[in-house]
Amino acid sequence: MEYRPKFNSRVISETFLLPVLLIYYSIVSYLSHSYIWIIFSVILWIIYLFRFKTFHLLRIILLKKKILLINDEYIEDDYKGIKYYWKDIQEGESDKYNLKLKLYDPIEYMNKYDSPVKRFQVNLYYKLLKKIPPYKIDLAIVSTSQTLESVLEIINNYSITSQS
Repeated sequence: MEYRPKFNSRVISETFLLPVLLIYYSIVSYLSHSYIWIIFSVILWIIYLFRFKTFHLLRIILLKKKILLINDEYIEDDYKGIKYYWKDIQEGESDKYNLKLKLYDPIEYMNKYDSPVKRFQVNLYYKLLKKIPPYKIDLAIVSTSQTLESVLEIINNYSITSQS
């Protein structure tokens, strides 16, 4: 089952609001000739470019590509660029808009991201903090005519089917 992304307030804030603030800080740093503002501005730009997958999400929305694919073998999260195979998922928990996955071997999945930048981030997180990164699927950006509970039920049905 394929799901497309939805254009909501989160997408708008990540796509338009943050760059406007960053441009403002960049102009202030340029006009003030203060090294602190310049360093602050550069740090914010680096965080923005690496933390948010804004351009990727905007490209998925504009090209009307799928953002989530669920079938008998795996769940493919195109937003983060990773496939979670049912045989590797121990359990899934749902909070308000995220599906948190507990994997049998989470360290194996650290190198399965499509993006080399994301692989670097996940490995750095693991090496510096000695924590296994959380594996979540963001359901807030998934467009569906169904309720969130029914989407979670569909995911649960696929997981049961694949285990049989």
